Amino acid sequence: MSNQIQSDGPIYTNSYKSAPNQPDWTGTVTVSKELLKEMVTRLKGENAASVEMRVAMWDRVSKQGNEYKYARVELKRQQNREPAPTPDPEDDDEIPF
Repeated sequence: MSNQIQSDGPIYTNSYKSAPNQPDWTGTVTVSKELLKEMVTRLKGENAASVEMRVAMWDRVSKQGNEYKYARVELKRQQNREPAPTPDPEDDDEIPF
């Protein structure tokens, strides 16, 4: 498994745009089962009200010469939040100097 759990998809110029409030670009990103499961796991965590995702886009040109964007969404890495080990007070007798 890679460090990032991600899903990708193409985003094209919205050829059906007929009003200024409609999006300029539209497309689909297929969410993998792995990504969805990790999102649910994170939402079940303590005090989780949402899951933050990172979005990246690239300019591309199709074989037919049409320009489009290629989008990737991925979960942000979680910081390892394991507590630091508690020092054993009996180890204080072994001072190395």
